[in-house]
Amino acid sequence: MYNLKDLGRDFLNTGKTAQKNYNNALEQADLESIQKFTEHLLHSDLAYGENIRVNHTIIKTTFDSFQ
Repeated sequence: MYNLKDLGRDFLNTGKTAQKNYNNALEQADLESIQKFTEHLLHSDLAYGENIRVNHTIIKTTFDSFQ
């Protein structure tokens, strides 16, 4: 079973890997790879932001349930 508490860290690691691959593609001027890694970077950033939003909503809902 996957541990959800490490999900945000996994998104950051994926983003760092995609950034390294993107930089390598820029150095090689490979347009297809640049496009692919640009999409990976975008999706990684969106997933990380969504993970933060979900965690905030869970915490907020938990505190609201005690009021």
